[in-house]
Amino acid sequence: SSDLVEAMKRLWAQGSDAWLVMAGPSLAAFDEYLASQEQALPRLVNLPAFADDEKRDLLAAATVVAQPSRVESLGLVLLEAWANAKPVVAADIEVSRKLVEASEAGVVVPFGDSVALAAKIKKLLDDPQLCLEMGRRGSIVARAYDGRTLWPRHAEIFERVAGRSC
Repeated sequence: SSDLVEAMKRLWAQGSDAWLVMAGPSLAAFDEYLASQEQALPRLVNLPAFADDEKRDLLAAATVVAQPSRVESLGLVLLEAWANAKPVVAADIEVSRKLVEASEAGVVVPFGDSVALAAKIKKLLDDPQLCLEMGRRGSIVARAYDGRTLWPRHAEIFERVAGRSC
């Protein structure tokens, strides 16, 4: 998102050497925003759509995963980050807030607030121990959503419901 780029531009202006890797399909408006940037963004890599094994590699290499979108319906990116033991920064929307606050595996920021987003990212980048702790807590959450964990807990209900419709 442009808010994430703006947040990173703030951090780069403050001397941060962090990289911003954005991955996946983007909207035309975001592509236009990037093209309109007057200054070069040498620490930004904008990758197109990619395969699942590449996603795992990207997440494994990340220090922090930021998902400041207001349209994240399930929090899947958060769960994928946590499966890789990474702390997250998410927009303060209901689904993300509930996941993040309950797990203490990341932080939320108001949507569209690049100043707050920059501050939260900086806090995490400056505190590797906090990142490790949040990542550890996140990995516990991700395991709870793993299909191998969910299926046994819910199999009886699914079978009962499926049996009624036959």
